[in-house]
Amino acid sequence: MVSILSKDDYLNNFIIESYSNSDAKKYKWSDFNVIRIESSETLVYNTFSKSLVLLSWDIRHRQIEDLRPDEVQILYSCNIIVNIDLDEQVKYWEIHHLLRQIEYSTHAINRYNILTTTGCNARCFYCFEDGVDIKTMSSRTAEQVATYIYNNSLNTEMVELRWFGGEPLVNYKAIDIICSNLQKMGQPFYSTISSNGTLIGLPHIYNSLKKWNFKKVRLSFDGLKEEHNRRKNYPSIPDAYTVTLENVDKLIAIGVETSIRLTFDENNLNDIFKVAEMLIKRYKDNKLVKVYSRCIFEKLTTIAANNNLAQVKKLVEFKEFIDSLLFKNGLYDETKWQPIGYQPSFCAANNPNAVVIDPMGRLTSCETITPNTQFWGDITNGVTDDNEKNRWIEITPIKEKCKTCHFLPSCTTFSLCPNDYYDCIERANNSYQNYLLSEFLKLSPRKND
Repeated sequence: MVSILSKDDYLNNFIIESYSNSDAKKYKWSDFNVIRIESSETLVYNTFSKSLVLLSWDIRHRQIEDLRPDEVQILYSCNIIVNIDLDEQVKYWEIHHLLRQIEYSTHAINRYNILTTTGCNARCFYCFEDGVDIKTMSSRTAEQVATYIYNNSLNTEMVELRWFGGEPLVNYKAIDIICSNLQKMGQPFYSTISSNGTLIGLPHIYNSLKKWNFKKVRLSFDGLKEEHNRRKNYPSIPDAYTVTLENVDKLIAIGVETSIRLTFDENNLNDIFKVAEMLIKRYKDNKLVKVYSRCIFEKLTTIAANNNLAQVKKLVEFKEFIDSLLFKNGLYDETKWQPIGYQPSFCAANNPNAVVIDPMGRLTSCETITPNTQFWGDITNGVTDDNEKNRWIEITPIKEKCKTCHFLPSCTTFSLCPNDYYDCIERANNSYQNYLLSEFLKLSPRKND
């Protein structure tokens, strides 16, 4: 028996061609299937069509040639099986291109990544902005940013203001000016922020969070108290660990979702494990607190693997262990996966409807500002370099190492992406598949058994 548990009709209208042949020998399993076997049953999720089916038999013990014509038809209608001569990567790329055109048919911007400053009150040794000149947004520029946002948005639709830095709250006045002006203009918006978490509990900031329409705060821990404080190296905050933890509770108290990143490398693995245990004990199943781990980027690149492959594998395995632990205890930040539903962009940098605004009012695509960042416009003149802007959003060939991955439709990258991970196992590991399974079971008719 074959049962459809979930099917995205919108996607399938683009993907599935007319069914015309019931000869099972004319088909093959899709390259984009994720398979989970439970006892004598099989769950199959197709990352391209977003279809989920339940097979009443173990897929390992049955060939496509053994399927009944009605089973072939059902599986074909979900892209679980495809025509034997189909090049799925070519078809996926064509559909991806088409759906991006549809998704981004309007030129209005709906996400603004705003750097109020490149300065920070911490001194993390791994900061990607090392070498970037410290610039702070002036009140005049903040006013101009608000006008730019209003002029480039659909004024009846909600836009996201994602505050970034540096530490954006070092220059909280710019946030206040931009939000206040947008409210006067009648532009609907909500705020999210990437912060180290130390300043958000200060009365003049905390009492403004609702006025700034804060929905989500992203902050990080680098270990328990001693290790966290040593790594963050705040010049003027002796115990940033305790301050940050107290601020998490303050955010929960006013209903603001908090996403906590556990930042690690080979030197603080034990500490990160203990922090994960602490957060689980403190916030288990709290819907406003989500946690995930992330290794310092330079430790997982191709260069790092060439220098010490064993260490890279150890770090990836540790991430798998921590994320699985968080997942099992209901704390994992599942937005880091997003496998359900179509993703037209890998990230905001590849999204034509998103823009980064730096403290000087310059425009670019990637929020990770470095000394090599190329700007393609400014808030006064708009786009001044079409070629640079288009380089980020043009459809470019799939990376060679991605072509055979069954998770490709869930995380399609693009050629300008600066991330050069040695191995994508971070996205295709057991934790990811466990998440898929949890989504499967939510949809399964057996979930209430």
